[in-house]
Amino acid sequence: MDNLSPVRFVKSMPVSMALWRACEDYLYKKYTTEIIHPILDLGCGDGIFADSITAGMIHTGIDISNSAIKKTSKLNKYEHLYIANAENLPFEDNIYSTVVSNCVLEHIPNIEGVITEVWRVVKPGGKFIFTVPSKNYNEFLMGTTVFRNLGFNVLAEKYINFINKTGRQIHCWDISRWQELLQSKSFKIVRYEYFMPARAMHIYDLIGIFRPFMLLNLFLFGKRTILPRNLHCRILEKTFKEIVSANPESGGGLWILAQKV
Repeated sequence: MDNLSPVRFVKSMPVSMALWRACEDYLYKKYTTEIIHPILDLGCGDGIFADSITAGMIHTGIDISNSAIKKTSKLNKYEHLYIANAENLPFEDNIYSTVVSNCVLEHIPNIEGVITEVWRVVKPGGKFIFTVPSKNYNEFLMGTTVFRNLGFNVLAEKYINFINKTGRQIHCWDISRWQELLQSKSFKIVRYEYFMPARAMHIYDLIGIFRPFMLLNLFLFGKRTILPRNLHCRILEKTFKEIVSANPESGGGLWILAQKV
């Protein structure tokens, strides 16, 4: 699989989210040998991302959204699909070699219950691979940076609260906090990587300003992008590839590979 084909996501989601997904896609494919069947996709959504990062059928996908499961079923990517809560998985113990979860855990209040359930259903020595926003996510946003530089810290905090509320994000943690939680649930972190450095987060946040116009374009004309898709991809490709292939020491996102012990 081509590790540098990030613009494929532009056709199916807002550009800012396509940039984030492209970074996640790159990291999953960088460690593709770690993703072993049978796989549980925890919070599968519309299934487009998992379809990109895995070859062949995925054994199981779950999501709490009925509409998401309906969309996913049209891909014919999953052997089994369930509407289910991640805190109470309807599966037997020790049946999956890999559990993947792409930007889901940060939205779930009872995160400890979810990790406990993942440990239960994954095989001994099995992998839990997931992405989440890091503690840098909010501080690296363009809006936060501008307000901080101007000395408007109160406005910066209000901006952060607005972003977290609209994005329904509860857990934006540092790797040390994830390590502490995972160890308490008998997982060990095998490796982790940051993605979306500060410059990328500035672009991500700036592009996000135009999302209402893109949604209006989708409503009126059935297209997410205002420019023709091929032109849009050519314009974005160089920027996307530079960001995606970066290996930052810190970033707005975290990719984590943990193993059941």
